Amino acid sequence: MSKAELIGDNKVDDWKVGDLVNHDIFGKGVVVKVNKNILDIAFELPAGLKSLMANHKALKKLTN
Repeated sequence: MSKAELIGDNKVDDWKVGDLVNHDIFGKGVVVKVNKNILDIAFELPAGLKSLMANHKALKKLTN
């Protein structure tokens, strides 16, 4: 899969620490660090901590 195929509708600047997210595979998580266009997200176990592109199409922001 190419990088272009992984890009979704999320805006890179829309994320902040504490945002709740849902990932198609990893499930629910919370943003613990934002580093430009990379998010560190703590997902429920067994997924744990992951670093993902902020605009990854499998990632959806949940309303708090």
